[in-house]
Amino acid sequence: MCKVLGCANSASRDGFCSGHGVEWIAGRLAGFISPERPVCVAGESRRVDPPLAGLACAVDGVVVQVDGRSVPTVGY
Repeated sequence: MCKVLGCANSASRDGFCSGHGVEWIAGRLAGFISPERPVCVAGESRRVDPPLAGLACAVDGVVVQVDGRSVPTVGY
């Protein structure tokens, strides 16, 4: 099943259905790290480690969290 909460569609190899996968790649799927687009932190674009792409994330002030732990980011 798709990683997006409430979506009952079948998932591809990246864990998203085709519709959510397109949004994810484009960086428009809120709450997930995109492989192509930065995460917005306090109004600033920040890049997250590429291996974290596809994981759910939360932005708490100036901290990006994945699975409850802070992850480093790099500005542009």
